[in-house]
Amino acid sequence: RARALRTVAAAQASAGVAQAQTTFDQAIETAFEVEEPFARARVLRTIAVAQVRSGDLRGAQNTLAHAIEVIWQIKDLVARTEALRAIIEPLTQAGALTMADEMARAIEEPFARADALHAIVRALTKVGAMTTARHTAWSIEDTFTRTKAFRVIVAALIEAGEAQTALEIAQDIEGNVVRAEVLSEIAVALIKAGDGLAAQSALVQALESTQGMSYTYNRARVRRSVALTHAKAGDTAMAIETAWTIDDDSIRANTLGEIVAVQAKAGDWSNAEVTLAEAIETALHIEYPPDRDQALLGIVDTLTVTGDVPRAVEIALAIEMPFARTQAQRSIVSASANEGDLATALAAARAIENAFALERGHAFREIAIAQVKVGDVMGALETVQEIDDELARDKALGAIAVVQSEFGDGATAMDIVQSIESADERVHALVRVIRVATN
Repeated sequence: RARALRTVAAAQASAGVAQAQTTFDQAIETAFEVEEPFARARVLRTIAVAQVRSGDLRGAQNTLAHAIEVIWQIKDLVARTEALRAIIEPLTQAGALTMADEMARAIEEPFARADALHAIVRALTKVGAMTTARHTAWSIEDTFTRTKAFRVIVAALIEAGEAQTALEIAQDIEGNVVRAEVLSEIAVALIKAGDGLAAQSALVQALESTQGMSYTYNRARVRRSVALTHAKAGDTAMAIETAWTIDDDSIRANTLGEIVAVQAKAGDWSNAEVTLAEAIETALHIEYPPDRDQALLGIVDTLTVTGDVPRAVEIALAIEMPFARTQAQRSIVSASANEGDLATALAAARAIENAFALERGHAFREIAIAQVKVGDVMGALETVQEIDDELARDKALGAIAVVQSEFGDGATAMDIVQSIESADERVHALVRVIRVATN
C-alpha cells in the first residue's frame, strides 16, 4: 500500500496536483506499518527517491532521516550494511551530503564503505565542492577505489575548464598507469585552452610515470597516448621521438601510422611519407602473424583516411590472416566508394573470401548504394547480384530502392521493390519507400 501511495504521490507531483504532499505523507505513515526494519527502511527510501524526482528535496531529507533511524534497528550486520549502502545515493540526490558522509563512514565493511565514499565524491564534484571531494577521496582506504575517485575529480575539473588544478590533483593518483593516462588527458585539455607550456609539462610527467611500469603493454599504451597528444598539439617531431620509445612493435607501428594521418591532415606530405615508411617497416618486422596483421591493418585504415587508397591496396596484400585481410578490404571499399572510385571498390569487395559472406555482402551493398547516388541504377542492380546470400541481396535491393526514392524516382524504386524475393523484405522496403515519398 505504501508503494502504491508513493507512486500516486509522484504522479500527482509531476502533474502539479496540490495534494501530492498529502499523499506522500500518507505513504510515509503507511511505511511505518511495515514491521520488519529492513523492509520498512527500503520502503521509506523509495518514497524519498520519488520525492527527489518530484522536486521536494526537504521532504526527501526528512523521509531519509526516518529511514536512517529505522536502519539502526536492523540487528543483522550484512542487512544493515546493505541498507546503509542503498541510502547513500538518495541522500546525495537530496543534497544531504553531510548526512551521506556520516552514513558512509558508519559502514563497517571496508569495500562497501569505499564504494559509498566514492559515490559521495561524485556528488561533491557535481556541486563544485572540489576541496571537500579531494579530502573525501583521500579518506578512502581501498587504493583502487581511491584512484577512481581522484579520476572523477580530475574529469570534473577538466570539464569545468580548470585543467591547471586538475594537474595538481593528478599528483594524488598513486598508480603509475592511471596517473600517466590522466596526465595525458589533462595535457589535451591544456592544449585546447591554449596553454602549451603546461601541456608539455603534463606530458613530461606522464612519460616519467612510465619508467616505473613493469608491464611492456602498459608502458607502450601510455607512451602511445603521449605521442598522439604531441601530434594533436602540432609537435609531430616530438610525437615521433616518443613513438620510438615504445617497446612494443605493434603499438609503435600503429602509433606511427596515426601520426601519419595527423601529418597528412596538416599538409605535411613529405614528412608523412617518411613516417609512413617507418610504420610499414616496423609492422613488417613483427614476427607474430596476428600482431603483424593488426599493425598492417591499422596502416591500411590510416591510408584510406588520408586518401592514399592505392597504397592501402598494396599493404592489404601483405596481410596473411583472412579476417584481418577482410577488414582491410572493407576499409578500402568504403574509402573508394566515398571517393567515387567504384572500380577499386568492386575489386576490393571481390577480393573478400567467400568464407566471409556477410562482410562481402555488406561491401557490395555499400558499392551499390554509391552507384545509385551517382545515377548508375543498372550498375547497382548488377552489383547486388554479386551478393550470394539471398536475404542479404534482398536487403541491399531494399536499400537502393529507398535511395532511389529519396532522389524522387518513385517508379524505379517500386520496380526494384518488386524484384525482392522475400515477402517480408519486400513489404519492409515498400513501407520505407512510401514513407520517403510521402514525407
